[in-house]
Amino acid sequence: MNRTTVPGLAGAQSAAALNGLKGLIDNLQTAGFIMHGALVDAPYVAQRSVTTGVQYSGEAMFVAPSDLPTALAKLILCGPAYVNHIADGTHAHKAADVTNVLGAAIPTDLTTAHVYAIALKNALNEHVATPDYHASVVPFGSIFKVTKADSTDLFTLLLLTIDIQRVLRTHLFSAAPALVPWLRDSRLTRIAADMCIGSCRIQPLPPPLVPRPGREPYRKDSVDG
Repeated sequence: MNRTTVPGLAGAQSAAALNGLKGLIDNLQTAGFIMHGALVDAPYVAQRSVTTGVQYSGEAMFVAPSDLPTALAKLILCGPAYVNHIADGTHAHKAADVTNVLGAAIPTDLTTAHVYAIALKNALNEHVATPDYHASVVPFGSIFKVTKADSTDLFTLLLLTIDIQRVLRTHLFSAAPALVPWLRDSRLTRIAADMCIGSCRIQPLPPPLVPRPGREPYRKDSVDG
C-alpha cells in the first residue's frame, strides 16, 4: 500500500501540542489557579538536587487531627513543609520569601501548639497573598486563606490545624507541571521539529467502492473477478 511522507508534520504537531499546553498553563496562571512552577515532592528533590528540601511529603500531612498528639504531629509536618516552600526561589517561586517566615519553635504541648499554629496561620496567609513570589494573582475566595480564629483550647486548635492543612495543600498543589521551564524555552519546539521531520508517514484512504448492479461493489484498484 502506498504511503505518503509529509516532512515536518510530526514536528509541527508536537510544536502545536506544546504551544497549546503552554497557553493553557499561562491562562491558568493568569486566572490565579497556578501559582508555582512545580510541586516539590521527594522525587522532584532527588531528581533535581533541590537544596531547600521537600515541600510535599505525602497526604499524611493533611489527614485531619482528632486529638492533641495528632494535632502536634500534623503541625510538625506542615510547619517545616511551609518553611521549605517559602525558601524555594528557584523551582516553586519567582523568588524566595524571606519576609513571611515561621518564627515559632516546634510545638511539644498544647500551649506551644497554640503559638505555633497561630504563627503558621499568619505567615501562610501573608505568603499566599503576596504576588512578588508567585506566577499569578491570588483569586478571591476563602479557600486561599486560613479563616479559623486563633486557637485557645484543644477544640479550636483542631479546627485551626485542619484549616491550615486545607490552605497549605491547596497552595502547594497550585503548581504547573515540572516541564513548564522547558515549555518556556522556544528551543524545545525547534528540537522537536528537527527530530520529527520526515518521520511521519500517513496511510492514504482506500479508493471508493464502485457499485455494480446485481453484484458486490468493488474498489477501483482491485482486480475484477
